[in-house]
Amino acid sequence: MSENIIDILLDNDNKLSSFFEDCRKCEKNQKVHDFLLSLAQVPIIDIVKRIIINPNKIRELDSSDVVQFSNFDHSSLKLCEHLKYSGNKGYTFEEIGAYLLDRNRSKVALVKYGENQSKTAHVMGLAYVKESSPRRVYISYIGSELLNFKEDFRKRILYRLLLRMKIVQYIFSKAIQGKVNLKEEMSFLSKSTFYRRLPNVKKILNHIKDHAETNLDFIFSDIEY
Repeated sequence: MSENIIDILLDNDNKLSSFFEDCRKCEKNQKVHDFLLSLAQVPIIDIVKRIIINPNKIRELDSSDVVQFSNFDHSSLKLCEHLKYSGNKGYTFEEIGAYLLDRNRSKVALVKYGENQSKTAHVMGLAYVKESSPRRVYISYIGSELLNFKEDFRKRILYRLLLRMKIVQYIFSKAIQGKVNLKEEMSFLSKSTFYRRLPNVKKILNHIKDHAETNLDFIFSDIEY
């Protein structure tokens, strides 16, 4: 059963389920609820092992894989709450930025903030960014159903959803083969962009490490920042 759950979690193309797609009506979905209930019980180490079992399957990174967020809570639970409880009508990046930040900020600042938080939610499977003009953000079935759990259970689920991220899968797949230097692996970023995004990557990795039920030093000891 847990293998099935992991398959769905790591299915970034959403071929095995529609759980991570746009949930327009935000109605209770028992299948998604049961999936999240089961996911929260899967040890993080089991998901990590599935990722590293065939490291050569993970594609090379590009800039879109290296997430940038200013506030993890904003890019996860707070964004989900706003999308769901305001009717999931599809907000622009600027509108999301205005909700999460002081509306007195410049339009450019609001758009960039809303974009960064929305894209982080998207790669975790919590939200769906529709490629329209302007792009609009909707909550996913996963994001909607996540809010029906108590806070401690939500966090358990969130730490597992982080393992959907390509950046995490790539780093783990490289680290199991030997030393992996993040600056070298992300050389496609400018120096300033790398150092701006590095704290986010560290935070994601530390969330996984700190909340794993078993020691992950066999992976983390080979990650060089």
